Amino acid sequence: MVDERLNKIRAFLTRYTARRGALAADRLKSIRSLLGSFRRTAESYAASRVADFRARFVKLNGDFAPAFDKYKEALKSDAPAFNVFDYFDLKETRHSQLLADLLNPRGSHAQGDTFLKGFLSVVRGTGAAIAGTDKVLIQREKSVTESGGRVDIFVESFPPDPFVVVIENKIEGAPDQPGQLDRYSSYGLRANKPVYVVYVTISGDEPAVESLSDETRAAIIKGGGRVVPLSCRDIERWLTGALASLRPPHLNATLNMYCRRLAGYY
Repeated sequence: MVDERLNKIRAFLTRYTARRGALAADRLKSIRSLLGSFRRTAESYAASRVADFRARFVKLNGDFAPAFDKYKEALKSDAPAFNVFDYFDLKETRHSQLLADLLNPRGSHAQGDTFLKGFLSVVRGTGAAIAGTDKVLIQREKSVTESGGRVDIFVESFPPDPFVVVIENKIEGAPDQPGQLDRYSSYGLRANKPVYVVYVTISGDEPAVESLSDETRAAIIKGGGRVVPLSCRDIERWLTGALASLRPPHLNATLNMYCRRLAGYY
């Protein structure tokens, strides 16, 4: 009886094991089939994406090529990256020399008072009357004090429209001397002329009180003048406004490059 039961148990276990093996084999086969199908689908999808990307790239390249050719032709025509001022060390004195010549109605530019009128409209206020620019004298490094202080650019107008413009160029960030603008302003104040103090910096900073005291500033305003901080952007705008009226192409091109150089400061 015991042996018979043991044989039945062994037979059951044998059948069970065979069924489990067959079931596992079927499942493994199904999994392999599923993985194979997934791989084929992924490969097909990847191939279609690559083909689509290639088609889009070819179309984009076809659309871009003519535009790029036009861009290269524009570069040849305008050469916007070339600027002769990039090859020279523009110190404050060089900036001042150029600005003084432009302000001079008798300067080498031969454009009369074109630049001076535009500059004075900025300094004295838009719409301010300018009587007789032929009565205006432009000087570089003018000594206006007994101590030998020299103004970078000195503009003096005589009757019927007397005034003084003191231009101090600090584009390179050189520090002011104590009382520097006080001394420069005193010349015009002693002559009872309106004084315009033009302080040129990269960002249009106000002069320090150590250079231009509150007392001198008040005297300037009382005398009909003003303190005018100018930035490189302001100088660029002034010159750009004059470009349209310039006839000599080389002058226009040179000042255009100079304006782009000024734009590089800010």
